[in-house]
Formats: sequence, C-alpha cells, structure tokens
Amino acid sequence: MTHSLNELAALVKLSAKGAGYSWGMAEEASYAVRWLAAANLPAPQILACILNHQSIAHRELAGPQIDNTLWIAGKTPMCPLRTGAALSDFASVLSTAGPIDIGPVNWPVALLPFICLASQSVDDVLSVSWGGLYFECRQGVLAVNEQHWSELQHQALSDQSAHVSCQLSVTQHQRPLKPIERLTLRAEISEDCLAELKSMAARTYAPATEASRISGAGAGTTDND
Repeated sequence: MTHSLNELAALVKLSAKGAGYSWGMAEEASYAVRWLAAANLPAPQILACILNHQSIAHRELAGPQIDNTLWIAGKTPMCPLRTGAALSDFASVLSTAGPIDIGPVNWPVALLPFICLASQSVDDVLSVSWGGLYFECRQGVLAVNEQHWSELQHQALSDQSAHVSCQLSVTQHQRPLKPIERLTLRAEISEDCLAELKSMAARTYAPATEASRISGAGAGTTDND
C-alpha cells in the first residue's frame, strides 16, 4: 500500500515519540523519513528499524561525543537521528573543522537528509562516505555515483550490527556524480511496517476515561440511537 509523504511524516512523528524520543527528536525523525521517501529510498522501513531499536533500548540512544574533529560513540553505536541533528546544529563550523570522523553510527543512510540540510549553511561541498559509498551535497542537493546509489538502495536496510564509520569533510572531488531527484510523492509501506509504526504511535494516545467519554469522546453513557 502507499501513503502520501504528509501522512507518513505525521505517523513517524508520533511513532518516534512513542518509541521514546523527545518531541524535538520526533520532529527530526519526521523530516528524515519524508526526505528519504522523496528520494525513493525505503524510508518507512529504515525509520521503523531505528525506532524499534530505540524502543527496545527504552531510552533515547546517544548522540556523538564531540572532540573537535572526532565524533565518537559511547558504549553503543550512535543514533543516526541525534547525530544528524548535531550535524545540522554544527553546520556553521564544518567549513573550518576539516574532516570529521563520525562513528560508529547505526543506519548511516539516515544521516543523508541532515547532511543536505547542513550543506545549505556552508559555501562549499559537503562530502560523506562510508563502506565504500561516496556522496556530495551542495545547497541541499545530493549527488552520487549511480553505482553507489544502487548499492545504497540495496544496503539501506542492513542490520544495525553492521556498524560503519562516516567521514564528513568540506571539499569537492572530481567524480562522475549525478544529482538525486526527490520527486516521489507517495511511499510504499508494507502492512507489517505500517502496523509496527502504528503500534509505537499508539503509545502517545491518552487512554479513554469515563470523564472523557461523557464530555464527548464517543457516545458516552447515552444511547443516541
């Protein structure tokens, strides 16, 4: 089945909160899933993996511990949503910091929306690479070698145990890169993935009470038929 990107983003926002993220991070998750879906990546499944991992951990997974150009994880690999948000927050210093080693980080594909967002705050090209894949971004437009994009589409759902290191640097390489068009308006969602997201979203709903039913939620105690 398919859902509009607006529907998907709204669902993921609730799902992220239900999984244990703050409302602020839930907004970041909503942004990420919309960006990834528009780029025709398996966005619902990627976010379901991240949120399910967060939910099992019962706490908001750690962002990077920043030491100048070294962004390292603590005891566990970094959350891509929190790491991506940090990239956006520190975008203004990326052009002077030099190459930044980031990792290990879970599901690094989820960093791409934030790297594109950060690139709008710098005057040069942001590049990122992991696992043999290479990307460049200028003013919010992602460019990649077609072979690398194909590989990413196949690897996007790789299990989180396959931790990788990402490197971000403000530089430009002469490579045959193709801009990625983000034209997809609807996202494919499997029934299992949809059920998983809805289950997490349901944790944000207030339980029904007798007072809420009497005040207008449902038929209350009166049979109007």
